[in-house]
Order: sequence, then C-alpha cells, then structure tokens
Amino acid sequence: MGKRKPYLVFLAPIILGLIGLVMVYSSLSPLSMGRTIIPPAFLKQLGVFILSVLLYLLIIKIRPVLWIKGAYVFLGLSIVTLVFTVFKGAEINQAKRWINLGFITIQPSMFAQLSLIFYLARERRFLQGLIGTIVVSLLILIQPDISGAFITLTLGLGILFIRGVQIKRLALVFLIAGIVIFASGKFYTKSKRRLEIFVESTKEVKSTVLTMVHGGITGVGVGEGLGKFSVVPLPYSDYIFVTIGEEMGLFGTTVVLLLFLFYFLRGTKIVEYAERAEYKILGTGILLLIEMEALIHILTCVGLFPASGEPLPFMSQGGSALIAYFLGAGIVGSIINESTDNWWRHRGTHTARI
Repeated sequence: MGKRKPYLVFLAPIILGLIGLVMVYSSLSPLSMGRTIIPPAFLKQLGVFILSVLLYLLIIKIRPVLWIKGAYVFLGLSIVTLVFTVFKGAEINQAKRWINLGFITIQPSMFAQLSLIFYLARERRFLQGLIGTIVVSLLILIQPDISGAFITLTLGLGILFIRGVQIKRLALVFLIAGIVIFASGKFYTKSKRRLEIFVESTKEVKSTVLTMVHGGITGVGVGEGLGKFSVVPLPYSDYIFVTIGEEMGLFGTTVVLLLFLFYFLRGTKIVEYAERAEYKILGTGILLLIEMEALIHILTCVGLFPASGEPLPFMSQGGSALIAYFLGAGIVGSIINESTDNWWRHRGTHTARI
C-alpha cells in the first residue's frame, strides 16, 4: 500500500511537547511577575524538555529487543525503588511519591509503569503477569496514589486481555480491584475529599470548566488567560488542559485531542506490523498508557473525573514524567522504525503496509 514514512507519528510527541512548553511558560508567568521575564521553573522545564527530546531521538535508534531482554531486571529495579519511596521518599502534600536526588526529583511510579509493560510483553504466563501487575499497583497505591494505581492495574489487565486471557478471569480481577480501590479512597482522607468534591460538583470543579468556557472558539490569547492567577489550581501541571482551553480555545483543545488520537490510532496500526508478538504488546501497551493518562487528565479538567493529579503526557510541567513519556514514545518509535523498513535509513528487508 505504499512506502510512506510515518513522520507525523514521530513528530506528534514533539509537537505536543512544544505546545505544552508554551503553556507552561504562560502558566508560570504569574509566579514571577515583577521579578523576572523568564520564570526559573520554566528554564528548568526547558532543559528537561531538550534532554527528553534528545533521549527520544536516541531511543528510536535502539532495537526494542533490549527492553524485552531486560524486562525482569527493569521490573525488579522498579519494585526496589517503589519500596524505597514508600519508606524514604520525599513527602509532598501528604504523599511519598518522589525520590529527591538534589538536582532533580524523580517519581519512580512513572518508570515502574513502563517496566511493567516490558515485563508483560515478555512474560506469557497469566498468573505471573497478574502477580507483577498487582505488586506494582499496590506499591503505588500505598504511597498513596490511587489514580496511579488505578491506571497501572487497568493497564496491566488491559495488556493481559490483549494477549488473549479469558474475559471471566479479568472480570473477576477487575471486580476485586474496584472494591480495593474504592475502599482505599474511603480510607485516605485526601482522596476521599477529592471524591466528595467531584460528587458534589462544588466550586472547585465548576471553576475549571468555566475557565475553559471563557476561552470560546479561538481563546483569549496565549499569555492572556486569567484563570491561572487564582481559580485554576496548578495550571502548569495538573490542569494544563484548562490553560490550553482558556488561552487557545476550542481550536487549541481540538488540535491537542486530535494529536493524541492520531498518535494512538496510527501508532497502534503500524505496531501491528511488527514481526515479533512481544513488540506488538510492548508498543500497544506504551501507547495505551499514554492515552489513558491523557484521557484521565482531560476528563478531570472538564469535571467528568475526580481530581487525580495525573499530568498531561508530553505537556505538563514535571521532570520525571516528561522523561518517562518521551522514553516510552522513543521505544514505540523504535518498534515502528523496525516495522517500516528503518525510516531514518534503509537497511531492512521489507516495507510494512501502513
């Protein structure tokens, strides 16, 4: 069906990242008014973005078999860092989710989710795959990070389903998992409050929605938004999609949505042409993780999901999250590269039909 190279698939994460960078700068501007033109936090984010893009371009050229072969090692290291985080992690907002290295703060759960995908792509036995999923999910849950645990558990079970596991087994596991997560939400005060705010549709929820409505079709203009000054909490990270909606309007949010949708649909279609089943699961799992994170972030911003604190992939402020997403995108890129006759130079033996 042709020899077109999927350049737009490779460019989508970078385009999203550039839009996010502009929005982060705009959102951080109120924090430095009267002191400096360029917020120091933005300079840090710019440095992390450049590093992430370079890592992305490098990872694309690494054969995906590396991640499959090292799956057990990566998962083991992730479990160790998650355990360390629970006991010795930096506590922020009554949660221990980070490891402070001084020059950068790392959130191990982001990389643990990727490691779990590596593991599930290699491990074909249902019980072992389920155990790995539950262990990682529980370690994230007790930080506490209920939304992160929910995404991890759903992701793991989704991959098991893609591999052909019986629906009855997964349905039972989902039921048990739902009960555990619901009970956890009742137990943790902060999560319980977030759920109450969502159910009651209080001022905190309505303010973000009204801010997006204020943007109209074309937005009020980049840098001209008012919501970031007061009514929108964390407009540069947890609610950056609200900032996009206000300043770039329906047009901007539609572009972002279409980019995420295109990246997922086109990416999964090309990944299906990978020669090895492990590559298909690996690529599909990473794409699924990115889309789940994006969906939950967006639903939170429009008031259809309880406040989760999940970043918008490639766009929200954050060091480890940005690096993790571009690392995952790079792995997807390497799988697509092998599936399309090595896009940056011809050295393959066949061309995938895309």
